[in-house]
Amino acid sequence: MSGARLRAIALVVLLTAFTAAGQDFYANRLQRGIAEFQRGQFEAAAQDLRMAAFGLVDSIPDYETAQIYLTLANRKLDRKDDASVAAEKVVHAERIEAVFRTLKIDPQVRADFEAALPKIVSAQALARTPTFAALAGVSPPRAPQPAVTPATQPAERRPSEPNAAERAVAALRAGDGAAARRLAENAIAGDYTNALAHAVLANLGWTASDWNSVAEHYGIVRTRRRLTNEENAAFYVALVRSGRTADAAGVRRVLPPAVLAMPLVSQMSAATTMPPSMAAQASPPPSAPAPQPQPQPRQVSPLVAIAKQKPSDATATRDLAAELVEADRLLREGKIPAARDAYLRLTLQPAVNRELSLEIAKGLNRTSSFRASSSEYRKLYPLKRGEEMHMLYEAENRYELGELIAAKQILAAALPALPKSREADLYREKIERGR
Repeated sequence: MSGARLRAIALVVLLTAFTAAGQDFYANRLQRGIAEFQRGQFEAAAQDLRMAAFGLVDSIPDYETAQIYLTLANRKLDRKDDASVAAEKVVHAERIEAVFRTLKIDPQVRADFEAALPKIVSAQALARTPTFAALAGVSPPRAPQPAVTPATQPAERRPSEPNAAERAVAALRAGDGAAARRLAENAIAGDYTNALAHAVLANLGWTASDWNSVAEHYGIVRTRRRLTNEENAAFYVALVRSGRTADAAGVRRVLPPAVLAMPLVSQMSAATTMPPSMAAQASPPPSAPAPQPQPQPRQVSPLVAIAKQKPSDATATRDLAAELVEADRLLREGKIPAARDAYLRLTLQPAVNRELSLEIAKGLNRTSSFRASSSEYRKLYPLKRGEEMHMLYEAENRYELGELIAAKQILAAALPALPKSREADLYREKIERGR
């Protein structure tokens, strides 16, 4: 048997074992969570069940079981919002694959869950799900019957128009983020589990560095289909950058080797497992294609450029990425002075690429270091298409520094493609009124 064939067989065995280990990890979490629930240890149960559900999205029966017990655990803990979210996930999963009636769960748990559903899930959502329609006081929806009409000349068949989600993808590829968001949200209003629409919103979140949005929407996409390698990379990075380290660690266990080999993923992984002082000593990751979440927008995402670094650049890039993650953590925890100092230290290091420099300038703005932030942004002038959120931050800087004319000019350039947000509305009103 040739060496190449032996290597191929070994790789298949390794991948199988790797996937099985990941699934066993989540299956064990599920069983542990159920046991804790039965013992009345609801806090511990909620943590384990949440982790289990996160990793078992490819198995609808296991996923629903975890979310059912999680719903009831949260109700025991008087966490009404968390219970409602978990119950809604069961309802959404049941629309994909109707397995609730065949789940092997305690009859009392099933009865308690059914009794809770009408109290924490809207009647409209229940009515759209045949399994639970009776709980909303309506019969399961039936397909409309075609009307009987006299025989006539067949009408000319017209090609169907693309639905809202498909039009959202087209708008995203055309660079019209505002239209893409509006269309995707319209699609989700009619079908909360629309994977294509959620993928569009995940891409928009990635472009705006809204890591919570990326994680949320790709988390829903995972319940409908398998993520591509690029989407998996974006999902993992978003979990790290949003501080969801436990979820990130769980996802990392089941990432395909091709994703783990991506510099973007390996650098973020190193940043969460090493102190910044040790990051520079790590060996460079192997070269791999740069991850670009699908469907691909024209804008370049802030951390995608890290993945484009050559192996020879990996040490410096990894060090900066580790320090940036640490600064972000301090900011999330409300430790503003420490976060400000961390971002200021980053400005003293040689710039690796434009995208990291933009992130540092943004961090300085978030910590109210308006002069330092503006100084970093000015090094990167002119700000380009796809960097509208950074234009907003620079407009804020100029406004806070009393440079009203410059603030108005920068804001005017950003507005056509600026995602709608309370922050944008606030500063737009202040800047336009000159207050």
